[in-house]
Order: sequence, then structure tokens, then C-alpha cells
Amino acid sequence: MDEPERKTDRHDAGYTLIELLIGITLMLLVLAAGLTLLQIVTRSEPAIREANASIQDAQIAAERMTRELRQTYAVNSASPTSLSVDTYLQQSSSCAGTGGSETARQCRVAYTCGSSSCTRTVSEVNGTGAQTATVITGLTSTDVFSYSPSAAEPISISLTLQLAGEGSDDAITISDGVVLRNVSGAVGS
Repeated sequence: MDEPERKTDRHDAGYTLIELLIGITLMLLVLAAGLTLLQIVTRSEPAIREANASIQDAQIAAERMTRELRQTYAVNSASPTSLSVDTYLQQSSSCAGTGGSETARQCRVAYTCGSSSCTRTVSEVNGTGAQTATVITGLTSTDVFSYSPSAAEPISISLTLQLAGEGSDDAITISDGVVLRNVSGAVGS
């Protein structure tokens, strides 16, 4: 007996070797691009995390500075790189102690900015019991404070924290300012 001749349709035949090789090559190219992108993101993540932490630290420092300046009742000395004020702080037993008291204490707070950081010194109004801590690092400009109308008799104080970014065009500036509503006279009065 003769076997019936079987007709094959092109669609029933499957893929040719060339079609499979082209498909596999294209899949490998897409996979390589995806893995390269994942590697780039993974490598840049620590730098992004560090930049975010630096920005957050600067925002916290600026908020603390402005909060203390709003409570200022006397400006002792003022320059673009430093500021000493008498202010009210929520401190427990001493100005250099920990916070948390319900009663505001009169304390002296001095900010000094040099090289790439700012320090904060807290003491009693008479200067005793001073405690110094670094409040911000990574500054690109030490000129943090500006005064209106002048440093000799400020009515308002502006602060500008400039931080270096990843590239030269990624610099970050955090600015804030306060009007000294509790100050009755000029610097040192």
C-alpha cells in the first residue's frame, strides 16, 4: 500500500535554525542591557544615599538654627562666618545639658563656620559650661550668615548652607531667615 502523501503547511513546520539564533541573540541583547542598567543603579545607590543624608543633615541644622534665632533676645557678635546670640532653649538643668525641660532657659549659642563645617557652642549666658559640637559638614562656603540692615544692628538674619553635589552642577543650597523680633538693640547691647 501506498502511503498517502502528507502535505505540510509552513506554519506547522516550526522555527528554522536561523530564526531561533536571531531570537536568542535579541533576547541576550535585551538581557545584557537590563543587567547593565541594574549594575549602574546598584553602583550609584550608595552615593545617592550619602547625598540624601547630607541634605537631610543640612535641613535639620538649618531648622535648628532658625528655631534658636527666632528665640534670640540679644546678638553678641555677628559676621558672615560666625554668630553668637543669647536665646531661650528648652534645656533641663544647664544650657549644655540635654533638652526636654518644660521651662525655657536663657543660654548663649555660638555658631562658627570654617573650612567645610559649622560648630555650635552652647553655654550659660555668662560663658561657663560650654559644650561644642559639629552641626554640619560638607559646606562649600563658610559665609553662612548675612544680616539686614547690618551686622552691627541686625533686624533680620539669613542663613545659607551651600553643599557640594555629585557633579559641579549638582550643588545644593539651603536658605532660611528670621526676623529678630525679641532683640531690643544692636550687637552687644
